[in-house]
Amino acid sequence: MHDAFRFFTPLPEVFRKLWADLWLPKTVAAGLAGLLDYLLPEHGSRDLALAAAALILLDTATGFWAALVSGKRVSSAKFSRVLTKLLGYGSVVGVCGGASHAGPGAAGFQPVAISGVLGVVVLTEGISILENVGRMGVKAPPFLMDWLRKRLKEKPEE
Repeated sequence: MHDAFRFFTPLPEVFRKLWADLWLPKTVAAGLAGLLDYLLPEHGSRDLALAAAALILLDTATGFWAALVSGKRVSSAKFSRVLTKLLGYGSVVGVCGGASHAGPGAAGFQPVAISGVLGVVVLTEGISILENVGRMGVKAPPFLMDWLRKRLKEKPEE
């Protein structure tokens, strides 16, 4: 065997040992990945879900910083709100994904339902971030806030 390949020979043993040491986290991660693939089969929905989660975290960070800048007391309830949002929004997305799998003839509705729910989350978090930035003393462009609020209030055409 060539010396360059000698590095790769112990890898299977390393993976076997790693699996034996960390089987529970890996099993949970595989289960969550399977659930994610079941509920969000489209790449666009996954990207939108990732953007929504990132905006929730950014909203929390800007809210925390706005409270510090304005001299308000920061409580642990602000941090638990993140988990509440992630669990709440995630549950709604899960219901949309599960219902579209379970309902006869509803499979084509899944991307629309999930994108709609996540779109509302993205718009809501965007407005909240701009409000937090305003409390920090940075003036957000008024047209952006108006644009986001209009999009949130608009009803889709039927």
